[in-house]
Amino acid sequence: MGNYNQSFWPMMRGVHELFNHFFDDPFMELFHQPFRVDVYDMGEKIVVEAELPGFDRNQIKIEAVHEGLKICAIDQQEIETVNDNKKYFKKERSFRKFERIIPLPYEVSSNTKAYYKNGILEIHVPKNEELKQRYINIE
Repeated sequence: MGNYNQSFWPMMRGVHELFNHFFDDPFMELFHQPFRVDVYDMGEKIVVEAELPGFDRNQIKIEAVHEGLKICAIDQQEIETVNDNKKYFKKERSFRKFERIIPLPYEVSSNTKAYYKNGILEIHVPKNEELKQRYINIE
């Protein structure tokens, strides 16, 4: 039984170090994206679909950046509950922010349109036009 403990813990330490190294690897950043995105070519335009469930339209900002599109979703809530009978007061805060840059092969044009419905943000980027605007309104 003594040999088991002597060989087991060094092995477990090695496994632990392997997992820590694996998840600290920059390659693993690809698996930890804040939200899922699909980008596809529709001929005259590029379409970007981002899954952002639980956000309102006014909590999402889309910006044209040099690399493509920057999507940022911020939700900040504060809940207060007061019960006078028990002199009880409760205050909870939650904050979540998701941000991601989506690389695109074309410049973002002034004709870019964005739609948000049922937690899906859909952005239509026409191809081959100059960069004319930085922020895109969601319709």
